[in-house]
Amino acid sequence: MSNARAPSASASLPGALEERVRMIAVEENRSAEEVTECAVRVFTLFPKEVRDALVETSADDAAAKERFREISRQIMFNAAKDRFDAAMRKMAEIGEPDKESLLDDEATIVESRI
Repeated sequence: MSNARAPSASASLPGALEERVRMIAVEENRSAEEVTECAVRVFTLFPKEVRDALVETSADDAAAKERFREISRQIMFNAAKDRFDAAMRKMAEIGEPDKESLLDDEATIVESRI
């Protein structure tokens, strides 16, 4: 099997959207192509109903910005909660910390929580 990539599909973007991609690329120190690739990769993982709802929400630029900001907050909250829950499960598996191996300030924090 060859490691050669299949020819990529290209898309031309309307001026305002292309400018938005370029601004994100500059802000994140990435290429416009990489920003576009990541956007398509993530967007296409959503179920069709979610993609349709997101496209519909984006139709009104004025309202869309605030709505997407709220959706982003919810997503980031859920991601942080998932990481916190995973850390708590891991700590529960480890059990009580060995107080002698903790630094003085760490022991004080642990003791205050017990």
